[in-house]
Amino acid sequence: MKKISVVGLSFLLVLLAFSACKPKAGGVAAKAQDLLLLIPKDVQGVIVVDVLNGMKVETVADFMKKAQAEGEFKEFVEKTGVDPQKDIRYLAVGVKMGDGKKQEGVGVVNLKYNKDALLASLKKEGDVQETDYSGVTIYTPPRDADEAEEMRLAFLDEANIIAGSPALVEAVIDIFQGRQDSLRKNAELMPLVNEAKKTSLVWGVFLIPAEAMKETSGQVPMLGNMDALKSVLLSFDYQNQNVLLEIKGKGSDEAKLKQIADMLNGLKAFGGMAAAEKPEIGELLNKIEISAGKDHVTISAVLPEELIKKLVAMAEQMIPKAEPDVIEEPTEENSPDLFDQF
Repeated sequence: MKKISVVGLSFLLVLLAFSACKPKAGGVAAKAQDLLLLIPKDVQGVIVVDVLNGMKVETVADFMKKAQAEGEFKEFVEKTGVDPQKDIRYLAVGVKMGDGKKQEGVGVVNLKYNKDALLASLKKEGDVQETDYSGVTIYTPPRDADEAEEMRLAFLDEANIIAGSPALVEAVIDIFQGRQDSLRKNAELMPLVNEAKKTSLVWGVFLIPAEAMKETSGQVPMLGNMDALKSVLLSFDYQNQNVLLEIKGKGSDEAKLKQIADMLNGLKAFGGMAAAEKPEIGELLNKIEISAGKDHVTISAVLPEELIKKLVAMAEQMIPKAEPDVIEEPTEENSPDLFDQF
């Protein structure tokens, strides 16, 4: 009897340990990739952002300092109670590209927030409709005239807000409540997720719809080999004051993949012609490496932060500045003669 009790207790402890280690959807996420547990199984792509650590990048921090000095940013923080620099932890977005013409998407934001403050701010924008879905209130914010589809929003729990296409928002709720499988069960996408550089600040993986790529390559002859690409992995990171970028297109036709790399290198060389007028462009192009392998084409770059600052400054100079309104001073010709009115 004692032996049975010991065996039973041991089994219970193992079961509890397994349950404690098993990832759980919802709540405060320990790392960005935990949000994949809430992304629907049938998406064709996902992008994940480590917002909290991304805010520490010097260029981003400088931008946020400028934003904080503006009244609109302060007003946003006061109205919503959310400080993007401190309160947003992670973001994951799942997309369904369908036939290439109609896309759907859903985003999961893991953050510290005050539901009442956010909801009050949302309702100030206009009429907000409310519907119940399996015990969760789904909100439909007011839609602009140029928006083709309504967006849905829901407060999933104390640490997660979801927003996106109606069907996908409902799918996330189903996953959260245990009625649907998450992205983890996607046999096509998960091998790419496992290969992705998930410690990066931003990373993503996408399946490329064959129909969409064939249509693109058919319309632009120069892109005829692009139908060899079946999926894409991307990453963006920041290390030792350098921005690290990588885009990897994967396929199985080695010859076409090499031709794609040759075409991209040709475009890179052509772009170098602009370096005479804009040295920053030449410096950027020199940092870009394009190569092909048996099953992939890779575009990568290590960009010093000083170069990023130069490029940002160049872009700001290229943006036309609004001219202040000129108040025309009255002259003898155009000034009204008060005596003419009598």
